[in-house]
Amino acid sequence: MLAPQEMTDLFGQEFGDDLRLWAECLARRHPCRHGDVWTTKGWSAPGAADSAERLASLDRMGVARQLVFPPVTCPALLAAGSDAYAGLRRYNDFALAWADGSGGRLRPVAQLPTSEVGETLAEATRVVRRGARAVEVAFSHPPAARSPADPEWDRLWALLSEAHVPVLLHVGGGGPGGAVRPPRTLLDRGWGDSPRLRPLTGTTDPALAVIGNSGLFGPFDVATLHIGAEVFLSALVLGGVLSRHPGLVVGVVEFGAQWASSWVERMDVIARSFFRYGRDPLPELPSVTVRGQVRLTPFYGEPVGDYVGRGGPAEMYAFSTDFPHSEGGTDPVGGFAASLAPQGRAVIEQFFVTNGSALVPA
Repeated sequence: MLAPQEMTDLFGQEFGDDLRLWAECLARRHPCRHGDVWTTKGWSAPGAADSAERLASLDRMGVARQLVFPPVTCPALLAAGSDAYAGLRRYNDFALAWADGSGGRLRPVAQLPTSEVGETLAEATRVVRRGARAVEVAFSHPPAARSPADPEWDRLWALLSEAHVPVLLHVGGGGPGGAVRPPRTLLDRGWGDSPRLRPLTGTTDPALAVIGNSGLFGPFDVATLHIGAEVFLSALVLGGVLSRHPGLVVGVVEFGAQWASSWVERMDVIARSFFRYGRDPLPELPSVTVRGQVRLTPFYGEPVGDYVGRGGPAEMYAFSTDFPHSEGGTDPVGGFAASLAPQGRAVIEQFFVTNGSALVPA
């Protein structure tokens, strides 16, 4: 068994001080028991808004350190202009202050604007100096109309690599299917515009308390959520960004994990054929690079043990709770542990502890 407070959690969320009174009111009306940390979700979950309560919840979960994402910053991530930049700066200052007393256990993911290279670099420099341990970027379109592998972005990747600050891609951060439905520049929403492909809304069925219950996601959306992240990652890997910046680690959060194995195989095939394009080969195969520098989180209920058993990159898969959102499920530890059991204790420890430590080191 894993030791208490040993696991790493690559995906938690916080609601913020502006919603604290609402959360406290709900908690009084619907009090939760001490052991309800896995079953009480949403605004009334213990630690949904208060950082001290969040630490107590992590203790009960057995989680040592947690990345904490905002529920929604998508409009500002996608927007350009002084107001959008100011909004992100204010959020970043609030989030970092929220976690100041956690002793490094709560790690807010600072939000970076990507419409202009200069603005991105300026905010990245500022939040790293302020103590940020992770940053998030949008990826539904090329940042500043450039590939993320463009040399113009190397200053950002160098800064993050040298500071050991990972970069995160999150479904609510501007990608396809984002939490506030941005334009899907990579995949027109018309592809999923069919009665059979739209989500059922207005139901109280607890079985639907998973991704899709918000009315924002249908089956087609979930099946294609990963595409934007895969495109962004492909540019980073094939463009040599991760090879040039070996300290840079990328987290891919809330897109599922089934797609990763075939993606890694495809990157290796393409890398072996660089000579066809008149390009020097990469220093190492992508399958080697991503095992050290890319981490992704499976959805609750995914058979991640089967993925590993079929040769999937065991080093890439990492645990997350999505706490306090309902998508994280009521027994993620038990479910993932059961799926991984046939792969042995070493793989289980990789999934719950070691792999995530690349993004949330002690």
